[in-house]
Amino acid sequence: MKNCISYENDANGITSNSDPAIVVINNTSVGNKGTNYSLYGKGSTPLTFVAENNISYKGSSTDSIGLASLYNATNYFDGINTDGEQITDSMFVSVDTSVLPDRKEDGSIDMHGLFELGEGAPSKAGATFTETPGSGSELIYEIVEGNQNNSNSGSSDSSDTIRGFGISCYSRRCNGIFAR
Repeated sequence: MKNCISYENDANGITSNSDPAIVVINNTSVGNKGTNYSLYGKGSTPLTFVAENNISYKGSSTDSIGLASLYNATNYFDGINTDGEQITDSMFVSVDTSVLPDRKEDGSIDMHGLFELGEGAPSKAGATFTETPGSGSELIYEIVEGNQNNSNSGSSDSSDTIRGFGISCYSRRCNGIFAR
């Protein structure tokens, strides 16, 4: 999963869902009711996660990271990296969650500044929406406020549907993003 924002979900924001080998790069997870990041596996399969340039901020619970090496200078789990640099509200253009994202005509997501990185933010961490979906990226998730469906399991009739692509998606007030 790359370049996604997950916020105010009813459970975890971004989770491996027991997959021991997920890749999460340049994501932002904020204010979820569970952990912002939950990266874990089950059984005896070795964990081979890759996590780079991720931001976790103001989670309700401490992030659950099953591989100690993921705590480093590029990941801000629980709002801080291993160099002691902390994430603050002022690093985002906006933290006003009453402003809802939507899709532009070209298919890219317009966050209206919400959790977009601003002045003083880490230069390479977190999600950005500078790329336009297309170029071979397929629909991975259909994310609807209050629900989340795998795109292969049918579609929702809701007009509030936001489609999540591999290079830019967001989830809000649902069950979070399950990386596979």
